[in-house]
Amino acid sequence: MLPDLQKRFDAVEAQKADVLARVAARSDAEQRRAPRAGAWSLLEVVHHLVLAEEGTARQVEAATTAAPDALARRPRLGRIALPLVLGVLRHGIPVPAPPEMIPQTTVPLPELAERWAAARRALAGRLEAVSTPNAPPQTPVALHPLLGPLGACEALDLLDAHLRYHLRRHFKA
Repeated sequence: MLPDLQKRFDAVEAQKADVLARVAARSDAEQRRAPRAGAWSLLEVVHHLVLAEEGTARQVEAATTAAPDALARRPRLGRIALPLVLGVLRHGIPVPAPPEMIPQTTVPLPELAERWAAARRALAGRLEAVSTPNAPPQTPVALHPLLGPLGACEALDLLDAHLRYHLRRHFKA
């Protein structure tokens, strides 16, 4: 993996390990208890993060298997919208999660940890194939459903901002 991408990937890996360690340090009851009505429990927060990164893994697969001409025709909203999305996350502005990223059940932490690791392996495999950190839209690392094609740095920046958002909101980091 290119050194810059490795550094960014290692940072999100460290955040993932931090989240998992913080949750594992709590009792089962604490992991499952929501801090207030309508809020997510710590396990639900982890489940949300896993669902988001499983979505990223699907986006990576979509980018890998899409025909280059189809990618070229895809709108690249990321140039405009990605900085806005990153700003919202980095400033901790509450945003509703998309329906597909809302945890519906309580999943045990070991299962969530394994699913998260699998999603990260898919991303790492794609990042290993990147020869330039800011891949042009014709060769994206991920194909985001709203933002369009994302280069390697963009995809990692989005993961980083999302993790930091939840660390700050739910783990007071």
